[in-house]
Formats: sequence, C-alpha cells, structure tokens
Amino acid sequence: HRVDLRYDRALVDGHLRIAATFGYDSQGGAGLGDGEAGAGITTITNLSTALRLEGDKKLSPTVRERGGADVRLDDYGFAQGQGSTEPNGSPQSPLSESADPPPTNVAGGAHADMVWRVTPRVELVPGARVDVFASTRADGPSGAQATTTVPAFDPRLSARVTVTPAIAWLSAFGLSHQLPALRVGAVPAILLSVPGFPLGDSQL
Repeated sequence: HRVDLRYDRALVDGHLRIAATFGYDSQGGAGLGDGEAGAGITTITNLSTALRLEGDKKLSPTVRERGGADVRLDDYGFAQGQGSTEPNGSPQSPLSESADPPPTNVAGGAHADMVWRVTPRVELVPGARVDVFASTRADGPSGAQATTTVPAFDPRLSARVTVTPAIAWLSAFGLSHQLPALRVGAVPAILLSVPGFPLGDSQL
C-alpha cells in the first residue's frame, strides 16, 4: 500500500517538487524444514516513509540543470511459523546472511545532472549521486543495537542520439550501490529477502 503526497510549483524556466511517500508491505513464503517445503510460513512486513525534493532549471537554450535530495526509512519485522529448521533438519542458527533480527534501514542522498543538447540530434546527460546507507539491528543475545553506516558515490552518463524522426539510439553507463539481501528466516533468499547489512559486514 502506498500514499504519495506531492507539491509542485512552477518556477521561471523550471519547476520544484516536494513529496512524501508512506508505505506498508507484507509478504510471506514457505520455509524449508526436514527436507520438505512448507514447514512453516514466514511473513515479512515493512513500514516505510520517504521524503524527496526535486527541481530543475533551464540555464541556457541547450543546458538544463536537474537535482534533488531524498531520505527513506524502512522498519522491517517478521513472524516465523513452526518448522524453523535448516534444510538438513537441524535447528536454525543465526547466520550472517539472515534477517533475524530484522533491520531498520535509513538511506539518504543527493543527486544532480545536466542535460546538454550538444546538437539538435545529440543529447548528453552527465550526473552523479551521493548516498549514505545505514542499517540498525540487534547484535547478539544481549540485544544491543548495532548500526552500520556506509557512504557511496555513483557517477553516471547517458546519451540520446536521434537517428531519424522515428528512431533514437539510447545508451547509459553508471554505478549503482544498494544494501545486500538478507535471507528471511528459513526461506531461501531467492524467495524472500530484505535489504540490510549482515552482522559484522559493511559491504554494499
């Protein structure tokens, strides 16, 4: 479920947008236990809040500047049914790639690019984004909260070349970081996962 609120304002040779998104997600999957599927249903929930600011302004007849900033909070939780065992039948143990305990993630960043119409047929868009990813989870039996914070820099470049009035050639190159995927309970990560740092790891 999503509720998205936006405020748009026209500026001289540009526009400004301020927006907020509130969300609730719930999904589930069958766990694996004693070598059989369906040994329990694991349900993951996520309460999310996101704020963003976007704007653009025409600097000249051939150059337009765009930019913005955003921040997002994801608070995960999950309930695990009976049969919480590893595929070999042994009781499930806390693994570094597991989402137990579930994380609370905060990601915020800023981005900017420039739309440059080199010729009437060629448009280049160089840009970059800077982010900070933070994930908080209970660390160990004591339940103490541990937060891992990692910055990221993502450059990018895209191009559009108009070949004919009906055909255009598009290309894009760039780098994009994201949080690792954590397996939820006994459910394989390919079926059900959430983003977050494994305990003791800080690699995006």
